[in-house]
Amino acid sequence: MLRERENATGFDLCEREYSGADVYPGDPLWPWIQYFGLKLFVLRGRDLGYTWWTFGKEDARQLLELETPKQENWSDERKLRHGRQLLSERSRPSKKRHPLFKNLSRLASRLGLSEVEQDIVLLAALCDTYSLLDNLLEDTIDWGLDRFASLLASVLDNDMAAIHRALLPNSVLRGSGLLLDVQRKGLALLPGLGAQLLQKHEEESDLFAPLFQTVAPSELGLDAFPHLEQHSALLTRLIQGAWRGKHPGVHIHLHGAPGTGKTEYARALASSLQASLVEVRSQNMQQEPIEGDDRFHAYALCQRILARQVRGLILFDEVEDVFYDWAPWAPRIGRHKGWTNRLLEEAQVPTIWISNNPEEIDSAYRRRMIYEIAFRLPPKRVRRQILRHHWENHALPADSLPEFVLEADLQPRDLRQLATALQLVQPTAEEQLKVITQMLRQRGHRVPTPSKIPFDLHLIECEQDLPKLLQELSDTEDARILLQGPPGTGKTAFARHLSERLHRDLHHKTASDLLSKYVGGTEQRLAEAFQTAEGNILFLDEADSFLSPRESAQHSWEVSMVNELLQQMERFTGILIMATNLRDRLDPAVFRRFDWELHFASLRLEKRAALLRRLAKAYEVVLEERDAQRAAEELEGLVPADLAVFQRRHRQRGIDTVQELLQELKVLIAQRHSSTQRPVGFTAKATTICH
Repeated sequence: MLRERENATGFDLCEREYSGADVYPGDPLWPWIQYFGLKLFVLRGRDLGYTWWTFGKEDARQLLELETPKQENWSDERKLRHGRQLLSERSRPSKKRHPLFKNLSRLASRLGLSEVEQDIVLLAALCDTYSLLDNLLEDTIDWGLDRFASLLASVLDNDMAAIHRALLPNSVLRGSGLLLDVQRKGLALLPGLGAQLLQKHEEESDLFAPLFQTVAPSELGLDAFPHLEQHSALLTRLIQGAWRGKHPGVHIHLHGAPGTGKTEYARALASSLQASLVEVRSQNMQQEPIEGDDRFHAYALCQRILARQVRGLILFDEVEDVFYDWAPWAPRIGRHKGWTNRLLEEAQVPTIWISNNPEEIDSAYRRRMIYEIAFRLPPKRVRRQILRHHWENHALPADSLPEFVLEADLQPRDLRQLATALQLVQPTAEEQLKVITQMLRQRGHRVPTPSKIPFDLHLIECEQDLPKLLQELSDTEDARILLQGPPGTGKTAFARHLSERLHRDLHHKTASDLLSKYVGGTEQRLAEAFQTAEGNILFLDEADSFLSPRESAQHSWEVSMVNELLQQMERFTGILIMATNLRDRLDPAVFRRFDWELHFASLRLEKRAALLRRLAKAYEVVLEERDAQRAAEELEGLVPADLAVFQRRHRQRGIDTVQELLQELKVLIAQRHSSTQRPVGFTAKATTICH
């Protein structure tokens, strides 16, 4: 509670009622606090009349050793004279055995601080902890650098020019991030560091615990990321070369959606290199978020601290907090772009930066990344390996491994959480499917339907030899394939099977994913789709929606869309698959770009009979061998997609007789044949779309 009054000098004063003081004469640092306090009090005595409320009665009583109520009511002029008298009786204190001075010595050794710089840190640490000193500097934030340096020179009994140099942006104190900008923050250290300097620490690393911390070695090796094997090999040599040649400015950027394994990969990479990985913290010791500016200053300090460490490596997660794409309403580190760029270029310790969305990062900073990896959904074989790993770690029964969830495109973090939840719930074998389905739906994931009949390439009706084609594709990096045929004949299923067989990611895009109502939007989406799928498999479904003949185009954007797609096809490295039900609606120029054109059709008699036998076995109905051929004759027009629809309809109820099974399939065929084939929405004629 503050109570205003006016003293004899005419200055507005305030008395502050304290429940207790934050400093007392018995404090081992009191000689330093009083010495610096008296210096500031005497130097700024007349200024303080205008901001006396920041100082207060209790501060004055302790600093000036006022023992009676009469002394406490002295005028400001009398107190100033008394302060000068006390100061004249005191000399600069000696550095006693206190953790503060040991920690200052540690900092000086690591950063190469001069005596002047150590004195500045000493005063800043005391101001950070003791409000008595901080109050005496309360209104100096708006001072110019020369004026502030002059004040510190008098307080610290040092040369003003040396103080001035120590406060410049390119000084050791400022360049290391240890001291903040005095013209914006006053005399301030990195948040949390002042209190740490006053505490006893057995290990030097404990001194910096609020700012950065050593990361425990990963339990995973790089073999847990086989889909990144080529990246890992190159990064290993890159970082080793940086250490060996002491090359500055080596920055690696890992980006991708949350849960894709970026942090685990960084830890695994560090472990494989036997590196000492240190992470810049995003939360302080009270679990409160650290602002982006403060995190980057902590990074600057971390660089200086680890500069001479052998095999040092820094990890900086959530980099969007710092390297954001500058906007007027978010003016943080953007105002210091020159200092930031210089720090990145001169950084001695290789750094791994992690972000979720690289588009949010200023391009000036991205250009300084020597290597980038985009983390996407791992291939199914890798997700299966991750799922098994978590199943074993959680001591779940091996025979309960729900491999069907791999079809739900779960990220590595989702797989770990699924295993954790099942360990806690401990469902019975009968309950497991229901529990998993509920969990996936609650998290917004598509729930795959486990198929009772595994995919079989021999149950696809195609004029070409598909097994032979798969063998040929396993030996090539690039291919262009056109799949054409009626709906439901297995084109999409073939693309998925190809992805699994070749252990390459499948990027499935439909017309609704790519067509945009904005001019140039479709071209941009096409370019992004090809870039994202580079080195893997890109499957463009409904290709006739964006490959119409240019000769019949009615709008310029229709031509530019086709041109963009044809150019991307030429530049793409990977396997490109296009599917269409309407081959005659494709631009003629596209056909010479395909290596294979596969014709899919409804199942012939032999394959219909084979499918019937498997279906009857799966649903435990009796189908005599001699009856399978005759029953298949009644199912003219059956396609693999009918099987998927049948299984969805019978997830909860079974089939009692083979007659019921046949009748259901006949109904499906009839419904498909009677339905209209007219395309709608994005698959309609392109003239209905506003580009």
